Amino acid sequence: MNEPEREVESMEEPAATTSHETAEETAAAPEASPHLVNVAEAIRYRKRAQAAEKELAELRTQLEETQDQSRAVQNRLTEVERRAAIDAQLVEAGVADLQAARLLVEAAMGETDGVEIDEVVAVVRRERPQLFRSTTSHATAAMGPAVHAVDHGSRDIQRAANAARRSGHNADVMHYMNLRRSAPR
Repeated sequence: MNEPEREVESMEEPAATTSHETAEETAAAPEASPHLVNVAEAIRYRKRAQAAEKELAELRTQLEETQDQSRAVQNRLTEVERRAAIDAQLVEAGVADLQAARLLVEAAMGETDGVEIDEVVAVVRRERPQLFRSTTSHATAAMGPAVHAVDHGSRDIQRAANAARRSGHNADVMHYMNLRRSAPR
C-alpha cells in the first residue's frame, strides 16, 4: 500500500473503535445518555400517550355534550321566563282564558321581532275582547251570581250584596257575609 492509503486506513480504524465503544457504553448504561431510551420504556410511554390522547378525545366529546345541554337548558329557561312575563301581562290585563290569549300573544310576537309584550297584549285585547274580562265583571266574578235574600223583608242583605258586587272590596264582601249569616232562616 502506498502511503496515502495507509493514512486513510489508520484514520478509519480509530474512528471505528471509538464509535463501537460509544455504542457499547450507551447500551450498558442507558441512564448515562439522556437521548437514548430503553425499548420497553419507549413502548410504555407510547401506550400512555395513546391512552392520554384517547381520554382527551373522550373528555372533549363530553365537554361538547355538556355545552349542548347547557345551551338547551339556557334556551328553555329563556322560554319559561318569556312565558311567565306574558302570563303576568295577561293576568294584569284581566284575561279570562289564559291559554288562548297566551297562544295569540306568542304567535303575534313570533311574527314581529323587538315588540314589547305589553304592546302585543294590548293589540290582542283590542282584537279579541272576548278573551278578557270587563272591569265591572271582575268584581262580579269574585262574588258569583246575584244573590236574592231569602227573607223578603231583609233589604239590608240585598243592598250589602249589591254594594259588594259593585265594589269588590273585601270589607263590603265581609259585611254582606256577616249580614247573611246573622239573618234568621
